[in-house]
Amino acid sequence: SRQFKVKLDKDSKFYYEVKGLEFGTQYFFKAFIKADGTYREGDVRSFSTPDFKFAAVFYTNQRNNNTRHQ
Repeated sequence: SRQFKVKLDKDSKFYYEVKGLEFGTQYFFKAFIKADGTYREGDVRSFSTPDFKFAAVFYTNQRNNNTRHQ
């Protein structure tokens, strides 16, 4: 279990970037807040990471100069 402290932005939304997640794994989370001295909790939510790392590679051919983009 990990705990993070975040602050609300001007639109009352908060964001936190999570790093180091494993591929092919389902993660669960729940938000807790303290408002007016009372703790409140949100619903349990989940998300899954893809089964593999995806990288796109494409080529462009401009004036016979092949360029690789990744």
